[in-house]
Amino acid sequence: MEQALVNHLQRMEADMSYLQEQFNLFEQTMHEMKILLESLNELEKNNSQELLVNIGRRLYVPVSLKEKSIIVDVGKNTFVKKNIPETKKIIDEQLINLMKGKGQIMEQMNALHEEIEQLLNIIESFE
Repeated sequence: MEQALVNHLQRMEADMSYLQEQFNLFEQTMHEMKILLESLNELEKNNSQELLVNIGRRLYVPVSLKEKSIIVDVGKNTFVKKNIPETKKIIDEQLINLMKGKGQIMEQMNALHEEIEQLLNIIESFE
């Protein structure tokens, strides 16, 4: 009986680890989205037609803007042209969804934490 409880505790701890990874992924994605919003705000305010575009590994390409529109992937590899305010609205909606998802993960983590505490108390009572 006690070994079964210990095994169950180990599974619950693995579940908690998985939830923590998911929580961290939500946090990272939200951070990236906020940086993206900041970049869009700068682009919106910037009157210059010249930009440096990061192509990775600290490599930048100077580009000239023809217009201030953005090609947005709206899902299922469907791309549409949006202006900056429309794009910011999409990102804001995505951030709201991410916050909801993060909240749900937090609720699951809290419930699991309570279960782990209860199980630890039961295991300790056997000792």
